[in-house]
Amino acid sequence: MRRLLLLSLIATVSAPAIHAQTFDAFAAGGPLVITAPWRFHTGDNPAWASPSFDDSHWALHPIEKSWADQGLPEYSGYSWLRLRVKLPATDEPLALLVYPLADAEEVYANGKLIGTIGQMRPPLTKLANETAEVLTLPAAADDRTVSVAIRAWTSPIYAPYYGWGAGHSPVLGTRTDLTRMVRLIRMQSAFGHADSWLLSVVAVVIGLFSLGLFVFRRQATEYAWAAVFLLGTAAQTLFLLWLGTIPIQGGPSTYLQLSVSALVETAWLFFIWSFLGSKYDRLFYAALVVNWIRPTAPFWVLNFHASVSQAFFLGTVAHLSISVIILMKLLPMLRRGNRDAQLLLAPFLLNSAVLGLSEARSALHAAGLTAAQGSWTMYTGHGLQITWDDLSLLLSFFAIGAVLVLRFTESARQAQRLSSEMDSARQIQSQLVPATLPTLPGLRLEAAYLPAAEVGGDFYQVIPQQDGSALLVIGDVSGKGLKAAMTGTLVLGALRNMAQEALPPSQILSRLNAQLSASADGGFVTCLVARIGPDGALTLANAGHLSPYCNGGEVPLESGLPLGVSFDTAYTESQMRLNPGDSLTFLSDGVVEAQSPAGELFGFDRTRAISTRTGEEIAAAAQSFGQQDDITVLTLAFAPAGVSHA
Repeated sequence: MRRLLLLSLIATVSAPAIHAQTFDAFAAGGPLVITAPWRFHTGDNPAWASPSFDDSHWALHPIEKSWADQGLPEYSGYSWLRLRVKLPATDEPLALLVYPLADAEEVYANGKLIGTIGQMRPPLTKLANETAEVLTLPAAADDRTVSVAIRAWTSPIYAPYYGWGAGHSPVLGTRTDLTRMVRLIRMQSAFGHADSWLLSVVAVVIGLFSLGLFVFRRQATEYAWAAVFLLGTAAQTLFLLWLGTIPIQGGPSTYLQLSVSALVETAWLFFIWSFLGSKYDRLFYAALVVNWIRPTAPFWVLNFHASVSQAFFLGTVAHLSISVIILMKLLPMLRRGNRDAQLLLAPFLLNSAVLGLSEARSALHAAGLTAAQGSWTMYTGHGLQITWDDLSLLLSFFAIGAVLVLRFTESARQAQRLSSEMDSARQIQSQLVPATLPTLPGLRLEAAYLPAAEVGGDFYQVIPQQDGSALLVIGDVSGKGLKAAMTGTLVLGALRNMAQEALPPSQILSRLNAQLSASADGGFVTCLVARIGPDGALTLANAGHLSPYCNGGEVPLESGLPLGVSFDTAYTESQMRLNPGDSLTFLSDGVVEAQSPAGELFGFDRTRAISTRTGEEIAAAAQSFGQQDDITVLTLAFAPAGVSHA
């Protein structure tokens, strides 16, 4: 007997109300959906599983109808269904295809337990899944009848909301045929969730793409959070689909499901704030707290401190609160005409509205105020259902993908521009900090330069003069990058012109200050100018720079304002004479301002202690201590008896 009557398990044929509790499958000529009404009774008694129990006084109940049809709309606890089935003659093992009717149930045949769906013993720990179970029947009696009893248990937590009792009618047939039917049902179920599969695939593709963007731009954390959100959403969807195929843990599974949802929502919040480049402010932490209140709802429900409708209401309020907070962050960017915010706003508003209304609808249904629940359906047909939730989420995914692509493209253009600027700045700086110094009679010169960034703001120059003297200049431009390099170039160009005029150091600083004060860039420059003659005569003028060190002691200098601060600043000169063997050390503030991990400054005392060392040693000491700014060291040793240049 291989024929199987493939009837729809969703729309079964209702049997007429009869008083017998026997279903004759043999007379039907083959396996089929059991459409006869069952005997129904509330309560619990192990004797009701016995085939000899007289159930003729029990009410008749079509299994596809709910407990409400028995006048028990919110019934919870135990109930029993009984039916005698006359089996067809066959040599193959027969079985029942049983769908869950309640939170959990046990199925007996001739008084023996043949299968359990969920877990019967309250407090409920396992809920029945949505998948039918194939349960093998024992050998029939001489009259080929089997007494089938179903012991169902409905949780008082879920009974007011779900209204248990209605289910698909069991199917009788060979175990082989029913196993094939279950396989077909699961295939149909998988197709029925095609919208979820599609959303998961889109989320994974865009999530992996976003993860790839993060690999290329590690500093752009919005790519990482977008990847976590998208991949987490896909994992959450697949997790929910998997839960529908197994008997799930009632409390723990609900906690886990909502916790996963809260984690995904947390990633979304981090994405929004990093996307906006905003600090984690009070709004962020408020949204985070509200988000993690939601997983606590099952605790209150399962411990009877709140109803299912109140839990849905809590979820609705939390969802709308988070949506309002995010909207408050997006609107300022929208008002500034930000393109990224414009792309995100419409899908975000649609998704927030749809999900909020869906949760509100479920809360009203759980409270008994509406018959409908959950999301609104856009399309149903051929076993496929598409909801507004699906559409809004899909549009959100595409909007995130579009925003990430546009942002990455813009970042790539900016990186290209910055790279070009850095190349230009490096070329300019090669003039500000020359790789080699001129060879001058009677002087031994050495320089060390360690920029804190790709392009620093320090500069130094050694310019020979026609009278045999030398002009030494060291300075520090405020700021970094191309702007600082351009300012340094301005100083250098003016300085070379003035060097040809043999001006004293104070006048050089005054004219440089006038030019910088007249410029509109708003920066300033510290600068020290020294002129040393062949006989060791030294004239210095200082514009806010560090004083040099001579033979390990600081040279006392009067310091004027940095260049570019005030137009009419006057600079004074100091004179001294170097003796053969004397050394001078000029340096930038990157040496004294070096800072250890503990926050301790390198300071003037350490600088003075090592000021007689070579330039490279001084720079290396400051760098190893904790470099914070550009480090420049220029050393000079006076040796008039023709010492070679080092």
